[in-house]
Amino acid sequence: MSNGIKENRPDVKLVASVLESASQHNEVYQDSERNIETIINNGHEVIFELDATEISKCLAYNNIKSKVPFDRIQFNFPHWRGKSNNRKNRELVRKFLSSASSQDVLSSHGQIHLGLISHQAGMGSQNKSEWKCSWKPAAYAGEH
Repeated sequence: MSNGIKENRPDVKLVASVLESASQHNEVYQDSERNIETIINNGHEVIFELDATEISKCLAYNNIKSKVPFDRIQFNFPHWRGKSNNRKNRELVRKFLSSASSQDVLSSHGQIHLGLISHQAGMGSQNKSEWKCSWKPAAYAGEH
C-alpha cells in the first residue's frame, strides 16, 4: 500500500513501517524488496521492526525523531497473529491509539486512520452482541 503513495500523492513524505525485520518481510512478501526500493527511490523512508504500540520508542531507536510529529498515521489491517483473537486485537488497537496519539508522535492537527473491515470496526453492528464481537476502535479512540 505504501508503494502506491508515490503515484497518487507525490506531495506526501512517507515513512512506511512494518513489525517484521527486513529479512523476515522479504521472505514472506514476494515483492517486498522491489517495493522497498521503489519507496526509497521516491524519497520516502522504510522502517523495520516498528512496534505500533510503542511508536515513540521505536522512532527514537531508528533515529527519525526529526521527522515527527506526523500529520497522519495510517495503520492498515492490524491484527494479532491468528486474526480471530478479539481480546488481543482489541488490546492491539487500544495500545496503538494510545501510542499514536501521543504529542511526540502526532501533530496537534494530526489524524489517525485505522484500516479495518466492517465487522472488526463494529460500525455495521445490528445489535449489542455483534458490537461486543468487534474490536471496538471507536470506544478506544474516544479515550485519547
